[in-house]
Amino acid sequence: MTIKKHCLFISALICQNMAYATPLEEIIVTAQKRPVAMQKLGLSMQAISGEQLTAQRIGSARDILSQLSNVSLNEVNPVNTGFTLRGVGTNNFHGNVSRAVAIYQDEIVVNHPYSGVISLFDMQRVEVLRGPQNALFGRNAIGGAINYISASPKTGAAPQGYINASVGEYGLFASQGALGFTLNDEHAMRLAYASEQRDGLFRNQAPGRVGEKLGGVDKQAWRAQWLSEPSPHTAILVNWHGSRMQGLGMGNKAIGLRDPNDASSPCSAAELSQPDFESRVNCVSASGSNPSTDDWHTLYDVSPAKQDIASQGGYIKVVHDWPTMTLTSISALDKTEVEFSEDLAGDSSLRMIAFQDSEFEQISQELRLASSHEQAWQWLIGLNYFKEDILQATNVRRVIIANNAPITASNILDQDNEEYALFGQLDYHINPKTTWHIGLRYSHDEKLADSRFGLVLTPEALYPADTFISQALVQELSGPNPAACQPGLLPCVFMLNNLKQRLEELGGNISVDHQYKDNILLYSSYGHGYKSGGFDTRALAAFAGTANTPVEPEYLDSIEFGFKANSVDQQLAINGALFYYLWQDLQTFDVVNGSPGFVNIPKSIIYGLELESSWQAPAQWLIQGSIGWLHSEIKDAGQLSNIDKGHELQNTPELSFTGAITKTINGHYGEWQIRGESRYVSSQLDSLKFSNDLFSKRDSQLYFNLSTSFSPYNTGLRVSLWADNISEEKTCIQQSSLDNPLVASPTDLSSTLTCGPSSGQRLVGMSIYYEQ
Repeated sequence: MTIKKHCLFISALICQNMAYATPLEEIIVTAQKRPVAMQKLGLSMQAISGEQLTAQRIGSARDILSQLSNVSLNEVNPVNTGFTLRGVGTNNFHGNVSRAVAIYQDEIVVNHPYSGVISLFDMQRVEVLRGPQNALFGRNAIGGAINYISASPKTGAAPQGYINASVGEYGLFASQGALGFTLNDEHAMRLAYASEQRDGLFRNQAPGRVGEKLGGVDKQAWRAQWLSEPSPHTAILVNWHGSRMQGLGMGNKAIGLRDPNDASSPCSAAELSQPDFESRVNCVSASGSNPSTDDWHTLYDVSPAKQDIASQGGYIKVVHDWPTMTLTSISALDKTEVEFSEDLAGDSSLRMIAFQDSEFEQISQELRLASSHEQAWQWLIGLNYFKEDILQATNVRRVIIANNAPITASNILDQDNEEYALFGQLDYHINPKTTWHIGLRYSHDEKLADSRFGLVLTPEALYPADTFISQALVQELSGPNPAACQPGLLPCVFMLNNLKQRLEELGGNISVDHQYKDNILLYSSYGHGYKSGGFDTRALAAFAGTANTPVEPEYLDSIEFGFKANSVDQQLAINGALFYYLWQDLQTFDVVNGSPGFVNIPKSIIYGLELESSWQAPAQWLIQGSIGWLHSEIKDAGQLSNIDKGHELQNTPELSFTGAITKTINGHYGEWQIRGESRYVSSQLDSLKFSNDLFSKRDSQLYFNLSTSFSPYNTGLRVSLWADNISEEKTCIQQSSLDNPLVASPTDLSSTLTCGPSSGQRLVGMSIYYEQ
């Protein structure tokens, strides 16, 4: 019986959806600095188009995780966030340390660690590149690169724009929009903005602040672009942008590590054997208070809980085409100011509060010359200059239990980082189906710094616990002529001037890909990446003896084999990759002379696999999924006392999975769409020592999201209802202790086991999108 005969017996609605599936969307990417279809590129990467970002409400770095496996956030707190790709990330929250996974906004590196708060709005696409990307994306792209690519103005086009607004539980109101218009045949502009507010989901239990809402969201961002095309061969794009994130942080949930009958002794192993941050535990901190609560959304935070990150910057991009080559110039500057505080102890008393008061200024200039037409040899060469000035104050306020001393240890770092780089890539088509790629980058990188360490008295009677300890206040309390630090002398300073570190390295990759039967691409690659070192800027680093010994650069060598396959009708795509990493001199924290320090792990390995697929099935079903498997191991721990040979690395869950099913229904009046998403991440450890694993294990996670939308025909309107985290999954984004849980000491920093909590809450809302 034909489909037409079936229509006599079933509704027209069902009939319309029995048609054959349409091909999958082809996404053009610029991962190799030239436009290429993603499925034709011999590189392990994913791309999310602007349409997908809007439809799936992807507005931040965290949202990207719902789409990808073997990708996680290395989150220290809600504002200091970096990506970890295939287990390669950065275990250091200080602002002077570059990330192992480079973040790029419109081809310009975002070098500071606050890149996780970037708002994704009015985007053309997001590209996620796995493995060392040092050849084309800089010396610190050792684990990969994330490219955020904004929508650009278009000359000669009719006015276009959109507005997207969402409301939801807990006072959520978010909106974004853009307007692009032509001034004349040669000039066009595009204006865009984004805003999001939401009440805090956590309630403070600290004395005098009971019921205070913590963890709220208040973000604004904007972007203005002007495009000039004075000739058919020349385009000039001017971009100016800014953003600000404010509000109250949410600190940490905590469990005491000490005996309730004797706070100078460890708590029983039975009480701490299975840490549960949703139940009250009969253990206390060194101050004698019990910081645990019997509700996920309550915690103790005596700090100011301040978060204020403001940035602005701009760039000028010039592209000129000749018959055989294209010149690209990008000149950029950015400035970010940070004021942030966090209660690291999660206790009801003033035990351990960290403050960041910093300014980051960077300028960069890149020049690229690339062949511009298909030929046996295609080439690209470039020069890059990068300069960053950092003025960073890291202040740690605490009370030493042994003598009840209310002190603040500080470090004010004035650092200049300057890099010159020469890079290039050569693509040689051996035949129409086989291509060799060779990319190289030479970098000359210098860091110069002056560090001012100090100790000052900050009694709570004069400076209440919610006082923000800024750089200016520390200098004021030090006095005009502070004494050099000696035992028992306060206030005092310890100066380390003319700190230097120089790096000259060659990195890159070599790969070959082969197009088999027109719809299967096979590829293999070898890559060598490196990441620069840095100075130890912890407030107590000078007194631990590590401040004048910079952490060394780290290196990663990778081998990868992969494939990309499409069905003949382009309705099914399956991609896979196997990889092996040798990671040398991995930068991480260890205990040095009884105090946390920043050190290098001599040798580690990571290997694993990824498999992902998209199927545009008949009857307008879209089925997507990805799975990732990782194995990591420390092969050589050297003489590091708090790191064990044979231990797995942090942020390397063995198994991760993402899946999504979307059903589209064409009705009489419009198009309905129903979508379900899931994400699973197996358990992982935040320690590097077997004896600490019991206290640092994060449980496995399973998330579900649901949404439905309706789009009336020919209106540009879409109305959506959605529910995120409907299973109300709760997890620690980081779980660790600053002290040994099994041994009490008078020098304990917090005597608590802490958990940086996820929202742990279902969020239901509605969105309205209109596009002209």
